[in-house]
Amino acid sequence: MSQRKLVTTARGRPFVVLGDASVTTMDRLAIIEQRLDADPRIATVSVVPHTHPGTEFMRATSPAGVAVAVSCDLSDLVGELSADATAEELTTWARRASERGMWHDWWLTPSRDVARASELLAPSDLDLAEAGDLASSHFVATGDRRADLDALAITVDVA
Repeated sequence: MSQRKLVTTARGRPFVVLGDASVTTMDRLAIIEQRLDADPRIATVSVVPHTHPGTEFMRATSPAGVAVAVSCDLSDLVGELSADATAEELTTWARRASERGMWHDWWLTPSRDVARASELLAPSDLDLAEAGDLASSHFVATGDRRADLDALAITVDVA
């Protein structure tokens, strides 16, 4: 697992990016920094390949994708994550962060370089299960299945 040096957001939140450093360009780092500054409960922001046009953020149960920005200001709550952490150590750290109420966000992007990059972490089993659940935000964001325009939809208002 490759690692970048410590980076600090505009509000002073320290983080490191693990994974493919080539996908964390300056403009993407700025987006990741803004996301980390948006809420102190965000423990990680993952760069995840996405097939739909446009980019969006999605809450997940654990980090995934080709690169993961890991907040370094949570060590008192979650414990230290070594600079040369393996994917398994990152997954364990992320689970502990979730248990403490921290969040993991995926930044879904259709960029070609992200799609070609080596995957650092595969989506967790729970995130994969949610991707197949029609009622899940994962299904809406990551599902490649489109609505059947010829299908009949019936809505019943029992109020």
